[in-house]
Amino acid sequence: MTSFKLVPQDQSSTAHVIVVSKNVGDGMAKAGSHCVLPQDNFTTPLQRVLLWANGNLQRILSAFHNTPVSIKVLHHKAVDPDVGLVLDCHVPSPQALLYDRKIHLVGNERLLCVANSKIVVWNETFKNLLVNEGVGIGQIFHYCKIVPDFRLLRVGEEANGSFWRLYSLSTDGIYFEIHEWFPSNVFDSEIDTHKE
Repeated sequence: MTSFKLVPQDQSSTAHVIVVSKNVGDGMAKAGSHCVLPQDNFTTPLQRVLLWANGNLQRILSAFHNTPVSIKVLHHKAVDPDVGLVLDCHVPSPQALLYDRKIHLVGNERLLCVANSKIVVWNETFKNLLVNEGVGIGQIFHYCKIVPDFRLLRVGEEANGSFWRLYSLSTDGIYFEIHEWFPSNVFDSEIDTHKE
């Protein structure tokens, strides 16, 4: 049985937040294939598709809008280990490299998603790929032919209709914690440039 816990809002703009139990998630089919959210909170199938997207968000948005969706990197920087990162579900080892990254997903010059990522790397192979080989953080798992563990940690809707999710992707040696925010008009069809 899937369990959800509605937690009180901690920001005035957030209408509600759902904490997803630890046993829920598809882990790219490792932990099961159920993807259920309370329908009284996330009523549109398209919202639920984005909230459960697992490594294919850019492709889903591009397919829906029938236009290229690009990544605009706002920052990608190493974090001083003495400062550290505040993570929801992970305690990094002292030898880990820490990264903070913020991107926009943009389609036809319109913002579709804001993603803030925190990355912890303690495996030497992953460190080399990120630091010396220049492999992008989103391509690490594909490059290494590894299926990551996906965990949807929290989802929420704001009073203005926008919604967000917090999830993690991990395997032995690397951990990503990603907060993605979607504007309320993410599914407006006005972005479509290839209409018939």
